Amino acid sequence: MFAAAASAQTFRMTTPTAPGLATPDRVDTSIGTLNLSDGVPKPETITKIDDYLDRPRVLQAYLLAIPIVNQAGMRDSLRKFGPVNSTNVIWENLVDSRTVELTANDNTIDSFIWLDTRKGPLVVEIPSGRWCTQARGGVRAQAPEALPAFRGRQSAADHVRECFGCVGELPRPGWRFHANSAWRLPLFGGYRFEVSLEVANLDGAIFNHFATGVTPAMEEKMVAQGSQYPRASLDAKGNPFDGGKIYRLRLPPNIPVKDFRSVIVYDPWALAWPRPA
Repeated sequence: MFAAAASAQTFRMTTPTAPGLATPDRVDTSIGTLNLSDGVPKPETITKIDDYLDRPRVLQAYLLAIPIVNQAGMRDSLRKFGPVNSTNVIWENLVDSRTVELTANDNTIDSFIWLDTRKGPLVVEIPSGRWCTQARGGVRAQAPEALPAFRGRQSAADHVRECFGCVGELPRPGWRFHANSAWRLPLFGGYRFEVSLEVANLDGAIFNHFATGVTPAMEEKMVAQGSQYPRASLDAKGNPFDGGKIYRLRLPPNIPVKDFRSVIVYDPWALAWPRPA
């Protein structure tokens, strides 16, 4: 048996490691301690990093799915009343505090119908002057299925100007409906909820959680022709509304008499999460 003695090798040229490149064996981070060996993460550290990377991706997938789930739920509910393309669900009686519905309207009559154009084009005839609709003339849908929504006017001369209060209030630049006002724009990033062209603003997905749906007409400033939806969930001091207190709503002067305005107050429990037992 022979024993080989270890001997240090001498190199003709060496290069010192640049400072800051060497990976330490232990790194303290916001998600805990990461343990490595010669730059290679240990198994428990790999699992921790994978979980950290998966969490925001799962959250993003959830937020992006909210509008889809919302509309799928609307379609399934409308189908319970009858077949698509020929069933128009209308609220003949105004809703009240007992009605279970996302941001229900208690002073106008709403109507919904689910359309499926996969078997051919459809024509929807709407009596003039009686309904506030979101489009006129031929409309090319972006998908083979669509959910037209209609809102009955108080009279032929009235136009809806609606305000509502709700909960999910987070301060963001550009959300104010008026300067120095507690009223906020409901559609931040436009009706497509984009921070820039084709870049989604995931914060906007929460709108589909507490509202029935979203259309381009809800964003456009169509004076005396369509609806506007400013909302407020905090008072002038930035505190959440309290049902046990009295608040004063200040309106601008010289409001046109022919325009119709309403203020609807919603229970934040019903809009944000299930009511506790």
